[in-house]
Amino acid sequence: MSDLYPDLCTELIRNYGITCYNNSPVSCITGLERYHADMSVCHLGNNCFVLSEECTGLSEMLNRSGAETFSECGITARNPLLNACILGDKIICCKKTTSRIIIDHSEKNNIKVIDVRQRYVRCSTAVIAVDAVVTSDSTIADVCTHNSIDCLSIPSGYITLKGYDYGFIGGCCGLVSNDMLVFTGRIQDHPSYRDIRSFCLDHGVHIDSLGNTELLDIGGIIPIYY
Repeated sequence: MSDLYPDLCTELIRNYGITCYNNSPVSCITGLERYHADMSVCHLGNNCFVLSEECTGLSEMLNRSGAETFSECGITARNPLLNACILGDKIICCKKTTSRIIIDHSEKNNIKVIDVRQRYVRCSTAVIAVDAVVTSDSTIADVCTHNSIDCLSIPSGYITLKGYDYGFIGGCCGLVSNDMLVFTGRIQDHPSYRDIRSFCLDHGVHIDSLGNTELLDIGGIIPIYY
């Protein structure tokens, strides 16, 4: 996750024993998004990752732990090459702006590629389980409906991202275990809180808030292993 929020890292360690590794900023992107993990890291599943070529420290750490890593260059705001959402044997992405490494890996491993116009799928999608997501994006919700992915649709807004009118649900949360989803701020203040909580519990996932701020889009929390 981004290293711009050390208090959240401290809470993850204190509350869950979770160690945070920081991604490196993407130099070709301006604004806070350059620090967002969902712009620079894509977990392909198992022990395989694609990272921005600038994430050398994180890549070396993953390699030491036995992971297989691939390096991607040319990430820009217009072409967020790693901002795809992988759900078990399916991947939702804008195929035109997704890394060829990710597409080739998906096709090689019989992962169904679900193509959408939204370039920022991972930002826009909170992954609850391999068959369940939360999103405010209607195009993502539509393809989920047609691909046996349970989807809770929520209204846009109510999430802070400096420089923009609002942030996105995928950028303010992350799974820290198979049954715990944490949010970067007070999820209970979101108007869809009860629906989100109920939906997560239906899939065996509890939710918790880190910190006592408004919900912050920090670029998500990418689980490496748990």
